[in-house]
Amino acid sequence: MHVQFTLLADSATLRPDGRLDATAIGPFSVQAVHFPTSVPEFAVVTRVGFDVGENDPGKLVVRVYAPNGEIVAERESEVEAPPVFATPTTERTRTRVLNFYRIPVPVPGVYHVNIRLNDVDFLTRMNFTAEQVEAANNE
Repeated sequence: MHVQFTLLADSATLRPDGRLDATAIGPFSVQAVHFPTSVPEFAVVTRVGFDVGENDPGKLVVRVYAPNGEIVAERESEVEAPPVFATPTTERTRTRVLNFYRIPVPVPGVYHVNIRLNDVDFLTRMNFTAEQVEAANNE
């Protein structure tokens, strides 16, 4: 079992037919006048591949780390092996969408999104940034 790909998106849903709907794919930044603040919503999409003969479920864990290394959000999902149709000669896949809501952003800096599959790090440097900006002067 292995991760085929993972990505950040502003939002994502997986249709019943397996197609993915995602908006604003890629890294993003949070701009705020005051900290702490929060990210209203984002999604982590991960596709897991199962090799021939792999039928046990896997455990996917996504953690969001603040610049100081503190975990500010975490989601888990069991990834079941897809059914085997006819002769299992090709890799099978499952896609997981983990949606995060109101994620705390305590300080400006670079936030890291860590992907783990069965207690093995897959990707440790998928990032988003938080930056402090000046308040708009509406005179």
